[in-house]
Amino acid sequence: MVAKKNRLKKGEIEYTMKKGDKSNSRFFIVKHLKSTENFPKFCVIISKKINKSAVKRNKLKRQICEILRQTENSELKSSKNIILIPKKEITQSNFQEIEADLGKLTLN
Repeated sequence: MVAKKNRLKKGEIEYTMKKGDKSNSRFFIVKHLKSTENFPKFCVIISKKINKSAVKRNKLKRQICEILRQTENSELKSSKNIILIPKKEITQSNFQEIEADLGKLTLN
């Protein structure tokens, strides 16, 4: 679970979705926007299109949050509001592949 201070609130999610820049990686669509805080804020949105089973969606979300918690990627540690939306391909990947993809993520 991402720490409470690092979670996006509903209004921030809507604002970031509308005004934020979009980036793509192998497993993610990323919306990001410069933040006024000195720390990053995250949100992981996993739709039913990814997997119908709530158990599997929650497991995936926990894996992504754990990677975010442990990450060394300076792009993800910058003061931005970041929304991660997994693509369907993520269901055929393992933890190490997801970790590598997030490690290579660049936010322009």
